[in-house]
This record gives sequence, structure tokens and C-alpha cells, in this order.
Amino acid sequence: MTSQVSGSNPIDATKQVEVVADPYVQALNIIDSIHEMVHLGKHFVHSAEDTVANGANLDHLLVTGGAAAHLRISEIDITSAPFKIYLFEGTTVSANGTQQAAVNNNRLSTNTSNTQIYSGPTVTAPGTQLRYKLIPGTRQTGGDGTTYFNEWVLKPNTNYLVRITNASGTSATVGSTLEWYEP
Repeated sequence: MTSQVSGSNPIDATKQVEVVADPYVQALNIIDSIHEMVHLGKHFVHSAEDTVANGANLDHLLVTGGAAAHLRISEIDITSAPFKIYLFEGTTVSANGTQQAAVNNNRLSTNTSNTQIYSGPTVTAPGTQLRYKLIPGTRQTGGDGTTYFNEWVLKPNTNYLVRITNASGTSATVGSTLEWYEP
């Protein structure tokens, strides 16, 4: 079932909006904005597994392109704890590091990310700290599982640093997943 609805579109009240109902239950199909970005081929992910020595940093540099990017640090999995996670803006580097893959979640899309991601940048000044999170240890395993940061709308043409610091007292494996979309 399809019907046309006009209304108070805040951008253009003269536009018609197509509303599509599921053919089986006659209910509206509604998806959240992140899900829509996947469908549009504008959602990207970078996942990695790294070994981080005690007292060392695992750094990921994000260099945004000419448009804003919406970042979520969706998963940090560690084998030992505690760990500290930081997000910095305006990071200064003398070398970007090794470019990493930004994978489009829509495997039918040919879109590529305007945001570049690098591992192991040479950081000369981390920039302005925007977020800090401590991953404490647990009594059973000494590590912790998934953590989430709220979404951050990143400025265009800006360097951002995601720094994961091992404060566990031993070397540890870190699994990290960074997700972003570019509307």
C-alpha cells in the first residue's frame, strides 16, 4: 500500500512525501537514521585487533574531508584492564601513520569515505580532549567488553585522535570498531 501525504515538511511544505506500508502487516516501515545511511551507502566502519604494551597508546587518526562526519566508537574489547579511551579534536601530527581501510557497510555501493583513517600516527599535540572513558577491570576476567560513545558530529577538514591507553600492568589485545556516516 502506498499513499501520498502532504504536510508540514520543515524544509519545503510543498513537497509530497511517499509513505509505504509493509504489504504483510499494513504497518509503516520505519528505520533509524544510521540504518538509512547504510542503505544509502554512506555508512563506514573500521575494525582492528592490536596488541598494546602496558603504558602504551593505540592511536587512530581520523582526517575528515570537506563535509562533516558522524562518529561512533562502537566497540572496544580488551583482554586486560584498566584501559583509558580518549577522543581529541585538532590533533597535530608530523606523520599520519598507516592508512587503514574504511569499509562501506552497503556492499552494493561504490561510495568511498571522505574521512581517512590512519593507525600509528606520530602525534606532536593531541589537541582538545572531547571525551574520556575508563574501562575498569572485572574480578572474573580482568578485562571488559563492549563500550559505546555517543555520536559526535566531526567538523570538516579537521584531525581527530582516538587514543586507547593500556593501564593494565600487562600487554593486552584490543579489538576496536569505529563507525561513521557522511550524510
